[in-house]
Amino acid sequence: MATEDVDEDDYMSDKFLENCINLRPGLVSKSTSRQYQLEKNAQEANKQNQLKRKKESEKMRRDDGLSSKIGKDNKGFALLQKMGFKPGTALGKEGQGRAEPVSISVKNNREGLGMESERKQRQEEMSQMRAKMMHKRQKVYHQQQSGFQQRMSEKFTEREFETDLAKSQRVCDELDGKANIEEPKEWFFWPVYWLEKKSAKEEEEESEEPSDPIMDLYTSQEKLEMLTCYLRNTYFYCVWCGIRYKDEKDIKNNCPGNTRSDHD
Repeated sequence: MATEDVDEDDYMSDKFLENCINLRPGLVSKSTSRQYQLEKNAQEANKQNQLKRKKESEKMRRDDGLSSKIGKDNKGFALLQKMGFKPGTALGKEGQGRAEPVSISVKNNREGLGMESERKQRQEEMSQMRAKMMHKRQKVYHQQQSGFQQRMSEKFTEREFETDLAKSQRVCDELDGKANIEEPKEWFFWPVYWLEKKSAKEEEEESEEPSDPIMDLYTSQEKLEMLTCYLRNTYFYCVWCGIRYKDEKDIKNNCPGNTRSDHD
């Protein structure tokens, strides 16, 4: 018995494991898996080709049937001939009816009969919605553009007013100085430097009663209108003409007006 035990292979040895075949379930070799995938793809392709050929043959037979005229062996056609119908003419006693058979529309999907019209309606609604959105965007864009242009125009006009005002202030300061006027009629009739001189003088004198603060209540356009009217009425001077006229009659007859636009 001991000799028989020694002769048997040890199932725990490497020699015993090398002779075993891999029989684990679920494991397939790469070649077998690839062959299976190729066969599956071939079956799918064959199925698609068969379906395509079937549809093509059905379409061909349908087109042939629709393109060919009704033969004389057709029972309906025979009944029409008995009633006086002649091939090529229209139906009706006076030939006012249909001359060709009713055309058919082949439906290749499983949608309902009203699905096509509903789809067209949705497409029209979407197109109308897109058109409204585009119109709204264009409207907003034009509003932004017009608003920007208006702001730039207002800024340019304000700059023109400030330029003309500064020029008028220098002229008024010069003319008032020649007339020995120590202070302007309005604080903005002269350039700003006279205010600085005035405040410095008050500081030197240490006046116990400081002057009231100046409230800038006018726009540049309003200041310009008041100052030019003062120059025209007092000195018969036009800022845009750059001329001091002789008298009131002379300035009325020869000056175009009291605004920049009158001189353009």
